[in-house]
Amino acid sequence: MKQISSEILSEIYQQFQLSTYSDVTLECQDKELIHCHSLVLATISPLWKKLLSDAKTYQKYIILPEVERGEIMPFIESVYQSLAQQADQIKCPEVCVRVF
Repeated sequence: MKQISSEILSEIYQQFQLSTYSDVTLECQDKELIHCHSLVLATISPLWKKLLSDAKTYQKYIILPEVERGEIMPFIESVYQSLAQQADQIKCPEVCVRVF
């Protein structure tokens, strides 16, 4: 069973890299977009879980007016990478504390 779950988690990471099957778009301060999956974002914090579960549409568009893509993207990538590698901990820089 572990092999199947690791394949699924690796596939989620690949879909993030390709921006496919995403249901959340984050618009950053610099107008750059990041396509993510609500399932993954909801695991980051209770705040994001509530925000995403309260959304009335399948496709969610969230504006992050104080965060540039270059600030948040390394954290989001590390979340997906940790899923793919089944890592227990991820690094969370200051920007993540503000956003998540």
